[in-house]
Amino acid sequence: TLKQMNIAEESGYRTGIAYFYDSNGMLKPSPSANRFTHKINHGHSLEVIFEQLAEIVASERPDIIHYHNLWPASDLLFDERLPKLAPSVLHEHSCTLTCIGGARLHERPFQTCSLPLGLACIVLPPFTRCVVGRRPTRLIKRVIAFRQLPKQWRDAYLLTPSHFSRDLLVKNGFSEERVYVIPNYSLKH
Repeated sequence: TLKQMNIAEESGYRTGIAYFYDSNGMLKPSPSANRFTHKINHGHSLEVIFEQLAEIVASERPDIIHYHNLWPASDLLFDERLPKLAPSVLHEHSCTLTCIGGARLHERPFQTCSLPLGLACIVLPPFTRCVVGRRPTRLIKRVIAFRQLPKQWRDAYLLTPSHFSRDLLVKNGFSEERVYVIPNYSLKH
């Protein structure tokens, strides 16, 4: 990401980073004359984190926001106000948009899950790794929230490193025209 930011800055664009930190600190992005940097303490509630993001967007007025990784505040994805801050690109590194546990693995038999998010996430326990120990009412609410993501982020573009995760995103309702595969460490893109 920093390499792409450097390329954009060389072309005259101003870029920025908002990154999470906690009391232990975090690796600080390299400074640049053409880059703004903001720290967001993820020790706060999601509401406070959202307010911090909204303040950054209001002060910096970006043309586009690239959500490279929202962990450890990934539940912000479910906040319908987030996509309205600015045009967005979501970078799906794993299966956090298509799996309650983010793993897409079944424990018994150990295999990759390619089912769309939904009823299977509730009726398969305790055989699925992602839902072990979760209460059915919590699971139902979580599945409903996940099923709303494609509608909520319908105007966003999604980047993912594999065709497997691209197919899962499309199978789970994200627009095929808005999901792009860019393999990790690809310098051509």
